[in-house]
Amino acid sequence: MLPHLSYASASMARPLTEEYCPKAQEYCPKAQEYCPKAQEYCSKAQEFCPRAQEFLQGIHPNWAALMCRSPRIFDEAFKGLSVVEASIAAGDTVVPDPRHILEALRYFDPADARAVVIAQECRLRSEDLCFFCDPLVRIEQPSMDAIGRAIATDLQADPAKVPPLHDLRFWAAQGVLMLNRSLTSALGQMIQGKAEAHTEWTNFTDMLIGMLCELLQSRGQSVPFLLWGSSARELADLVKRHGHVALEWTHPSPLYNNTLPAEIQFHNCGHFLKTNQIKWADQGTFIACDGSCSKNGKPGATAGFGVTAIAGPLTGMEIAGSVEPFVYVWVDSTDPLRGIRPGSLPAAPSNIRGEYLAMCFALLAVCRAGLTSPVEIVTDSETLYKTILEWLPGWKAKGIVDSKKNPDLVRIIDTLYALAWRSATVRIVHVNSHQPKPEPRTSNERYLVDLWRWHANAEADRLAKAGNKSGRNWISSPFWIPGIKWQ
Repeated sequence: MLPHLSYASASMARPLTEEYCPKAQEYCPKAQEYCPKAQEYCSKAQEFCPRAQEFLQGIHPNWAALMCRSPRIFDEAFKGLSVVEASIAAGDTVVPDPRHILEALRYFDPADARAVVIAQECRLRSEDLCFFCDPLVRIEQPSMDAIGRAIATDLQADPAKVPPLHDLRFWAAQGVLMLNRSLTSALGQMIQGKAEAHTEWTNFTDMLIGMLCELLQSRGQSVPFLLWGSSARELADLVKRHGHVALEWTHPSPLYNNTLPAEIQFHNCGHFLKTNQIKWADQGTFIACDGSCSKNGKPGATAGFGVTAIAGPLTGMEIAGSVEPFVYVWVDSTDPLRGIRPGSLPAAPSNIRGEYLAMCFALLAVCRAGLTSPVEIVTDSETLYKTILEWLPGWKAKGIVDSKKNPDLVRIIDTLYALAWRSATVRIVHVNSHQPKPEPRTSNERYLVDLWRWHANAEADRLAKAGNKSGRNWISSPFWIPGIKWQ
């Protein structure tokens, strides 16, 4: 039988911007969609720190709206940014890059937070999610081994059968906020092989956590806060005061953990068993995508796309919407993970553009979630399947991609497919569309796979038709994909 499917209802971004900040159109450049008052803060900060605008770009609009409830938080942010600027001026390498300091706020609406992990991990990393480790660099991260062992203990599984942890973005994709209490470190200031954290950030992060606690409490939500290490555990009283659960333990770093008696070492924390609503282990993902079109190839054609995940960390994710009558471009040409958006050049909606766009968002979800275990993406479009796996390599070799149909989406797919393969094994599978439900076979395993694919394809088809009919775009919470318009 199929596993339990917990499909979230299609939801739009909550209007926190209006709820918290009525003057929401007064932000700094490229952030007018966020919230108010920041024009003055960004302009002031720009005098002292040219990186101030990079700091806020790309975060979910409702995180910015939440911060604007207490403008003093920007003063604390600028203290941290000033230290970053001073360290760079002194010749130090600061991690993460200023563009990624608030990476943790780019994955979901704050009202959709399902758990919070706070720690202080100062080893080299490129993005500020605590314990983040670039899967391409594979920097030794002993804390990850301790976390993996703790997950195996709570799942009562053989540690060897729990996939190694390198990239925890798939936690963030499920609504887990992962914060270092000090958001940046200077690699030039090394203590016992670790970069020294900039503690000037703690007032900012403490205020941010306090605001999140208040927001969730006001909505009748209680979430677990996993506080690892002495610095993080200082926030326990704040968390409990707002009706949330504070799960405290020592830091997973072996530098300290291995000196403790076995019974209180990190692998015995039990935190993952107590928060089993999160899929803490990435053991494979199953996704389907589809397109739909009315009046295909005729004047006035409209098209839609649909993506759904029925297994793995992204279970319940639904992305759907209408195909815009324009070519698609990157939100940020230097960072594909920031998403895609309609450009200015016209492009008639069609069924194949719906199929292509669905694959774009499926791959974007895989990349943004940092999935590392096998991923299967099902499509019923033979053209899409052959474009990626058969024709595209030859087109690229001959330099004729732009002469083919829909080169904008083909190039986006090519970029995201390559990015996904850097950390995960991505298998694209073609199935025939609109088939009857599979009949049981002698091989029960084969039958279950066929049933999963049939069910996922049917759901993606339903979403694509709904997207075409509705004329708007949506994504199920908690995962947020930039480039999808919230309406």
